[in-house]
Amino acid sequence: MSHPPAGEAAGSEPSPPRPRWRGALFRTVKLLLLAAVLYFVGQAMARQIGSLDFSKVHFRAGYVALAVLSVAAARGTILLIYRPLLEPFCGRLGFRDLAPLSWVPILGRYVPGKVFSVAWAISMLRGRGTPASAAVTVPFLMMGLAVLAGLTIAVPLTLWGPVRERIPAAWAWCLLLVAAGAVCLHPRVLAAAGNFALRKLKRQGTIALPSVGRYVAALGAIFAQLALGGLALWLLARSLTDVSPGWIPVCVSATGLAASVGFLAVFAPAGLGVREGILLLILAPAVGEGVAAVVVLAVRLVQTVVEAALAGVGFAILHAAGRDAALRRNA
Repeated sequence: MSHPPAGEAAGSEPSPPRPRWRGALFRTVKLLLLAAVLYFVGQAMARQIGSLDFSKVHFRAGYVALAVLSVAAARGTILLIYRPLLEPFCGRLGFRDLAPLSWVPILGRYVPGKVFSVAWAISMLRGRGTPASAAVTVPFLMMGLAVLAGLTIAVPLTLWGPVRERIPAAWAWCLLLVAAGAVCLHPRVLAAAGNFALRKLKRQGTIALPSVGRYVAALGAIFAQLALGGLALWLLARSLTDVSPGWIPVCVSATGLAASVGFLAVFAPAGLGVREGILLLILAPAVGEGVAAVVVLAVRLVQTVVEAALAGVGFAILHAAGRDAALRRNA
């Protein structure tokens, strides 16, 4: 009597190999979409910067410095997101534990496909002995929370003048979207969606729900991150022109929308082109098209430099930890 090979359930047929042409077609479509976005957004930004009269632009370095600090603080809040979600599985965690986990996988966003940063985080968590359930739960939960929080915080844009003029009953849409966001952010709904995604990706494990207090703490840190990102956008705009503080809420909503849509655009590494296009459309009415284009480029530059610097800190901590472990083994 024959037995099914190890790893196959009895009575099940092995799934046929995926045709290679599908993967090649998918990659080609993503490259074409990325090229199209970069072309149209790049053309618009070049035209707008070319029309800018730089003699009327008054650069204020102090606001740029504050914007850099705001972006660094926004990335620093990732530690505050990880801590409440991880500590039930790993015990109390310090800066040397959280910094590499928070800042090194961020570089994975710059790899097409968007899953590399999550996979990197899972690998790092498993490498430090984190239980498999937590190693899978925490990165997926953080990713889902970040996307949903960004879309939720963008909802007030429906009440923004240029949008309200084109959408009838905008206030009703705002209330409806806020309610939908609250439902989607409910831990049980998010866990169910995460488990569905894991099954589709053929990943082992299930999303384990944290306590309500820890969930709320992580979600609060994500909203703080978006608020700091929006503040950085306003500060960079203020460094070039006089823009009212009343635009800060719009900048926060724009940052949330750009971050979430940029992440969902799987063809764009780190949302390249997509984020810029969204920010350009929303910021232009406040500061003018030319200044908006410069600000959007500055936002990308500041974020990339800050993320690279923090990743360097994370790698340095990992290197020091590996060196200390080697010394202890040889002692």
